[in-house]
Amino acid sequence: MLYLYSSILNISRFMNKLLVSAYLFFVGIVGIQAQDTIVSTDGELINAREIRLQDGEFFYKNVKGAEKIIDSEDVFSIIDSTGKKTVYYKQDTTKGFYETEEDMQLLIDGMVYANKHYKAPNRTYVGGAVGFGAITVISLTGIGGLFFSPVIPVAYCAGVVVSKPNVEKLKAGLPQSLAASDKFVTGYIAAVKHKRVKNAIFGSIGGLGVGALLFTLLNL
Repeated sequence: MLYLYSSILNISRFMNKLLVSAYLFFVGIVGIQAQDTIVSTDGELINAREIRLQDGEFFYKNVKGAEKIIDSEDVFSIIDSTGKKTVYYKQDTTKGFYETEEDMQLLIDGMVYANKHYKAPNRTYVGGAVGFGAITVISLTGIGGLFFSPVIPVAYCAGVVVSKPNVEKLKAGLPQSLAASDKFVTGYIAAVKHKRVKNAIFGSIGGLGVGALLFTLLNL
């Protein structure tokens, strides 16, 4: 009888521990998912926790727990974990904020859509080829030395910066309801151009890096 009572007691304790562990796990999962989102004026969505406003700057912790800072004027809105949105953007022509809140929202929606859906892989591939080709040609011919190898990739990136996207072609790839909004399209085009430049730079740096590594290995 004593053995039976002891067994029941042990099972009860085990079940209690199991329930507590399950509860803590559930609370932990909810805590991980319960994040706020900072929407920047350039269309970036930042997952954040423990957001506080101090001296015109937002302090927050990112998903890795590191504390970050963003100027309050670079924040359009903050969406909390329940979905409630608080807009911090204010139209102020003295500070260069000419858009109304409604128009700014459309611009940011366009940027967010482009950041999510537009990839621009060709700029990365071409940048990589240009970077690798430049350092390969210079290493083989000896013209100018490796010091001048970044000149061609820089020129390529500069060309991407000044190039104008084909607006009509890009609009054709958007849902009709979104393409009908000029502000949305403007934000979309701005983010597309930014992504093209960024990819061109990353591709060029990668190409230069691979080329330099091969050049070094071949000359050991």
